[in-house]
Amino acid sequence: MAGREFKKRQKVDDETAEDVLNKIGNGDVSDGDFSDDEKEEENKENIPANGQVSASMSSSAQPSTSQTPVTNLKEPAASKKFEIKRTKKEFAPRDVECDYNTKTASAPEQPVVYFSKYFTDDLFQDFADLTNSWVEYIRDANAEGLLKKDTMDMMAFQRDVARCLLSVNKPQKKHGRPSSENPQMMKRKAPNASPLPVSTLRYDGIHHWLQQMNIPNAQRCRREGCSSKSRFRCRKCDIFLCLTSQNDCFCLFHTK
Repeated sequence: MAGREFKKRQKVDDETAEDVLNKIGNGDVSDGDFSDDEKEEENKENIPANGQVSASMSSSAQPSTSQTPVTNLKEPAASKKFEIKRTKKEFAPRDVECDYNTKTASAPEQPVVYFSKYFTDDLFQDFADLTNSWVEYIRDANAEGLLKKDTMDMMAFQRDVARCLLSVNKPQKKHGRPSSENPQMMKRKAPNASPLPVSTLRYDGIHHWLQQMNIPNAQRCRREGCSSKSRFRCRKCDIFLCLTSQNDCFCLFHTK
C-alpha cells in the first residue's frame, strides 16, 4: 500500500505530499486509480535484487481467499480397478518310481500292529498278569493261618510259577550222537547240581514217581537236615532222596 501511495505522489506534480495524504485519509484515492500495467511495474520495483520475497510482500501481492468460498474443487480421480483373469490348467498325474522298499532295509514290511500298539495294552497285561492267582493265593494263606513273613509277594509268586512251568515242560532228550552240522561243546554237569523244586511243584502230590539210578556213586539226599546218600531219584523233582527203613526222606520231602 505504501508503494502505491508513493507512485501516486510521483504522478501528481502540482500536489504536495500533505495534500496526497489528506486525499488518502479522506478516501479520494483508491486502488482503482492504478492500471494493471502500473501494478505490474510496482510489483517489479518492490522485488529485491536477490529474488527473495518476504512473507508480508507475498501476502500483500496475492489476494486473500479466506473470505471467498471455494466452490470449484477438483474431485479426486476414480481408482482404477484391475481385473485378474484366472485360467484353469489341465493337470495329468504321472507315475513316479519309488525305491523305498529296496533302499531302507525292508522297513515297510513290518506288521502294522507294531506301530498301532498303545501303552494301555501293556499296562492292562501287566495288571492282569497272574494278579487273580496271587489274590487267591493270599486268601488261601490267610485261611490256613500262614504268617505274613512266610507268604510270597507278587514278584516271588510269579517267579515260583515260572520255575514250576519250566521244570515240567522240558524238551525230550534225543538219543544217539549229536549232529555234526551243529556241534556243541558238551559241558560236564556237577554231580547232584539240580536245584530244589518250587513249593507249588513240590507239594502238588501229582506224578512224583521214584526211580532207582544205576550209578557207581550214590548222591547226597536233598532233604533238609539229611546228610546220607541215596541212589533213588524223584522223576518229577529231579533230585535224589533217601528211601530206607531208617530214613523215608522221599515221603517227608513231598509232605508239608
